[in-house]
Amino acid sequence: MDTNQKENDFIIQNGKLSPAALKRKTELENNPASRTDHMAYLPDMEQISSDIRDKVLAAMNAYEPDKYTARDVLAALSHDRCSIEDFKALLSPAAEPFLEKMAQRAERETRNHFGNSTYIFTPLYIANYCENYCVYCGFNCYNDIHRKQLSMEEIEHEMKVIADSGIEEILIITNSTKHVMENHFDKDYELEARLTESGKLEQVKLINDIANMANIYYVRQKEPKGLGHAVLCAKSFIGNEPFAVLLGDDVVINKGGEPALHQLITAYEKHHASVVGVQTVAQDQVSKYGIVAPNRNIPADGRAVKLDNMVEKPKQEEAPSRMAVLGRYVLTPEIFGLLESQGAGAGGEIQLTDAICRLIDTQAVYAYDFEGIRYDVGDKFGFIKATIDFALDRPELHNQVAEYLVQKAAEINK
Repeated sequence: MDTNQKENDFIIQNGKLSPAALKRKTELENNPASRTDHMAYLPDMEQISSDIRDKVLAAMNAYEPDKYTARDVLAALSHDRCSIEDFKALLSPAAEPFLEKMAQRAERETRNHFGNSTYIFTPLYIANYCENYCVYCGFNCYNDIHRKQLSMEEIEHEMKVIADSGIEEILIITNSTKHVMENHFDKDYELEARLTESGKLEQVKLINDIANMANIYYVRQKEPKGLGHAVLCAKSFIGNEPFAVLLGDDVVINKGGEPALHQLITAYEKHHASVVGVQTVAQDQVSKYGIVAPNRNIPADGRAVKLDNMVEKPKQEEAPSRMAVLGRYVLTPEIFGLLESQGAGAGGEIQLTDAICRLIDTQAVYAYDFEGIRYDVGDKFGFIKATIDFALDRPELHNQVAEYLVQKAAEINK
């Protein structure tokens, strides 16, 4: 093992890379000066100066919380629209006796704007192909991983999981080459007529079940700019509503129990805050995942814990926990504003994790340790395990697959 690899556990000296690619990869990982500064202006860019930051800091430094009285707080609560001075009063120590009144006012405002319903939409990400290089991302183009685009059957399974979670609106982030997938979830009257004439009514029912499981929409991501950018593509569809994100290479099965996504939705409805799905991984696996940092000052609420931070692929000795983020999220719409202003990370991609870390600074975000068996179908062995287990669960395949596995086991043990 060379010195660089000892210092950087995330380096994978992939023998499949060309010498030039391996040289460039190692340089990017060990020499920060070789990386592109995506926050710097390019020569042909218009440089826009702004004093907004200075104004905000000046207002913060000039704020005198102790000058406000109970009378100021009550006056603020009586106004239909709060001014800056009103908000200053509501943030002052004088407001503490009026927290219940403030909560009641906040509830009325929420109901006036949004009613009593919670709408959750679900964008579905369906592949892990990438042409960029983000050091902390397992999908980066230099990593020797199994590249996966979900098959129609796998997408159909994800759709069923979403529908079983009670979600009625599904948005698939796609591109110009995926029109076959759009046809798969549409009505096919000609095929249904042929099957009906042939007496294949079970197949007709299956086709109708697929088409009717939810209202399915599509938005094209015109450029592969990362998961954060893919989620941002859904902004105009989702609007000012909470929504769920499912990454298609993480398949979760919870036999006899609630689907993983439904567990997260329940946690969202309880805490009224963004929720990321996690499961505990072995200590020697933490460097492969995004790891959450729980707030140690607030006790866990069952399987939910409030977060202080999220860390992408930390070294084992630096991991804040063993709770890994595993491709399921329920997010508040404020994430869109953060994604719009989110600078490109390494490799030029907009990262969802970076935006969630910023969201933690402005509102509560929880991790939920969901129940269920998770298959990483973006990993070669994970894909094989999922295929075998799913086949064993199908009555028409179970016996054949089980007999074959027994036969292969006997051959291996000879």
